[in-house]
Amino acid sequence: MWADRHRGWVVAGLVLAGLAVAPVVRAEKRPSDEVRGRELYDRHCLPCHGPEAAGDGPGAASLVRPVPDLRPRLVEENREAFITVVLDGSGAMPGYSLAFDKYDAKRVMKHMERAARGEAEPVEAEAPPAAAPGAAPEPEEEAGGGG
Repeated sequence: MWADRHRGWVVAGLVLAGLAVAPVVRAEKRPSDEVRGRELYDRHCLPCHGPEAAGDGPGAASLVRPVPDLRPRLVEENREAFITVVLDGSGAMPGYSLAFDKYDAKRVMKHMERAARGEAEPVEAEAPPAAAPGAAPEPEEEAGGGG
């Protein structure tokens, strides 16, 4: 009987507790804007546009149409137009609106601007996960030649 009367309150409390914890968990794993922009650029843009947006990516040579050098076009006035092209595509370039949103497109744009100026920092690899408490340490290679 008590459970029937209080079931709604118990469920509501569990839902609210889950909502209170969820943003904290997500916030810890979210990369910085700079890292996110670099990761997206490296995955979607670098193969054609190259590391500095010069149109010299490893896949550019295999394309029928040359990839433009975007460095002279990376100016504040063109930012919205670039974001539209990133999301919707243009000519032979596909759009990436299914891969990321306009905020990610802005992160990519900012990365392109830094890369064109030679200011883009490499994305640091994540540290390997720590060993579980009580776990055996990684085996070390033995000194000597074996035999």
